[in-house]
Amino acid sequence: MRHVCRPASAGLLVASAIIYRRRTSGACTGCGRADSGAGWTSPEAAARWGRRAAYTAVVVPLLYASTRWAWALGIPLGISEKLWEEGKKDDLWIAGAALATMGALGSLLTLGLVRRWGEISSPGGWWASGAGGCR
Repeated sequence: MRHVCRPASAGLLVASAIIYRRRTSGACTGCGRADSGAGWTSPEAAARWGRRAAYTAVVVPLLYASTRWAWALGIPLGISEKLWEEGKKDDLWIAGAALATMGALGSLLTLGLVRRWGEISSPGGWWASGAGGCR
């Protein structure tokens, strides 16, 4: 019974502290939103953290791809020499490099979330009006 009561009472304590904080700050007790201002959801703030998130979403797959490309080029980056030799026998590193290349291309497409060329659209798509498109 203790295994159920302790987590439940800890959860109730946390929930009551959150509700108390919301009531004393004048925010909605259900969702925590206040009428005082947009804060992190203002357009400027959202653009700022959105750019950071998009650039992070670009860098992480490129780091992953760089390790796979290193393995395909014969550099046992982060793995033992024995493991690298085993993968070399089965051409595992070539397949990994191909998958990493697809991931890298996808990560570069993610840049379209924050770059001007990602906002360009036309009724027929980019191929209908050339790479320029219309805004």
